Formats: sequence, C-alpha cells, structure tokens
Amino acid sequence: MTITAGKEREYNDQIDKVRQLEDELSAAEVEIEVLSLRLRQIDPIFRKFSLVFQRITKTMKEKNVSPLQVFEMFDSNKDGTIQMEEMTQAF
Repeated sequence: MTITAGKEREYNDQIDKVRQLEDELSAAEVEIEVLSLRLRQIDPIFRKFSLVFQRITKTMKEKNVSPLQVFEMFDSNKDGTIQMEEMTQAF
C-alpha cells in the first residue's frame, strides 16, 4: 500500500506541475499578444512584417508545408542560413 500511495502522490505532483506550466504558458501567450498589439500600433515596420508572416503561416497551413520545408525552399545556396538576397528572392 505504501508504494501505491507514493505513486499516487507522485502522479498528483506531476499533474500540479503540468497545470502550473499551462498557466505560465497561458500568461506568456497573453503577454506576447499584448506586446504584439502595441508594436503594431506604434511601429509600421513591425506591422508589415506581422502581415507578411501571417500570410506565410496561412499559406503553409493551407498547403500543409512544414517550417523546415519552407526554410529549405528559401535557402537556395543550401548553406543552412537564409541571406537577405534569398529572403528577397523568396518573397
């Protein structure tokens, strides 16, 4: 019985940790959204980049393309980085 009680306590502790992490994640997501909204209001460049990346994300979901596949398409010289020229060409 001691083993069962110990396992149950360990399980409950893990559940509590998961809930705490979910709460922290939720709070972080809200904070990111607030910061993003503020940046869009005051920074026209951020607003443009947000729109571009929203379109990229939407297209990726519609075409069922992974971020890695997009990266590989943008990285035309296959050096593992995306240079400004490659990004410009991709857009």
